[in-house]
Amino acid sequence: MARSFLIIALAVVAIPARAFAGAAEDCNQGQDPRRKIRGCTAFLSQSSNITGKSADAGKRAAIAYFNRGYAFSQLGRNNLAIADYTQAIELDPRNILYHYQRGQLLAILGEEKRAEADFNAISEIDAKDPRAARGHALALFNGRNYKDAVTALDEAERKDPKNAWTFFLRGRAQWNLGRLQEAANDLEKSVELDQSSKQRDPRYLLFRGLLRASRQMFDDAKKDFGEALKINPRYAEALVARGNLLAKQGKIEDAVADFDKAIASEPLNAAAYEARGKPVGNKFAEDRLVPDLNGAIEMPSQQGIR
Repeated sequence: MARSFLIIALAVVAIPARAFAGAAEDCNQGQDPRRKIRGCTAFLSQSSNITGKSADAGKRAAIAYFNRGYAFSQLGRNNLAIADYTQAIELDPRNILYHYQRGQLLAILGEEKRAEADFNAISEIDAKDPRAARGHALALFNGRNYKDAVTALDEAERKDPKNAWTFFLRGRAQWNLGRLQEAANDLEKSVELDQSSKQRDPRYLLFRGLLRASRQMFDDAKKDFGEALKINPRYAEALVARGNLLAKQGKIEDAVADFDKAIASEPLNAAAYEARGKPVGNKFAEDRLVPDLNGAIEMPSQQGIR
């Protein structure tokens, strides 16, 4: 699914007011989470007074809650995100995406039982949907049960053999199990599949680069970090990774420049401060580069109110 966008065309009936249309537009856009929160909140406030309680109105409200929840999660306001995902599910209980996104966030927060309930709900709605297996795998991964995570991702691959995120997460799990060649194969596949995506995910290149660097393939690794930064020039983890490689090559000024950019992008990024404080070393500092488990979450499809 990686960063794909699904637009659900839901007509806003008998609402000619420009303010309402503007709220829907703000709620739909994906660039600014704070603008999304304002727009979705305005849409929910206005729609509750105008559209009544029809089934279509309920689904429109569910989309607004989901969009606002995702914006809250982008800002790290996870309790508010879960509350909004829950509202969306109450209004549209058979929407797999809503269960999937709430389950992912619960898994990230260590609430495995609640997460598993959402992933089991997906299986009950559609036993063939691969997101149940991917969700179970994420919960297992975050619990550091990498072997069972690989098994769940094998099932996800059988159901959807062209999902880049499946290979990405399995590659990370294989790496943690010490299966470096299997990890390399999966991370390679994640990058290959992501190339056709309209919105490419720089994490796939980052982790392929990190694995390559750990195997002393420094030139290839630096290329991967550079490609990740073409997708997102402010990607702090890629800046830190490239900076460490530059430092290893003796290019200290260039390395520090990357660390400075990483800190400017993410002022609370501890790895960037640590790397900038120790720019010279004999060993590639892989342990300082790997983002925490929050980096494993799969991006949701965008929901659009129309």
